[in-house]
Amino acid sequence: MNGPIFEALKRTLKAKGLTYRALAERMGVSEPTVKRIFHERNCKLDRLIQICAAADVELENVLAR
Repeated sequence: MNGPIFEALKRTLKAKGLTYRALAERMGVSEPTVKRIFHERNCKLDRLIQICAAADVELENVLAR
């Protein structure tokens, strides 16, 4: 995945008031894992789907941004 998708995800998280820590808890992973994913702006599709589910946002909505 590329940068624009992660920028859209960051804006979504901010709008929902979700921190990386809260997202990590919802995903069942560590906060450093979430930070690494967003820093590298790269992950597999299944992880992106997991992030969207944890943030309670549809992947299609993120991709449309």
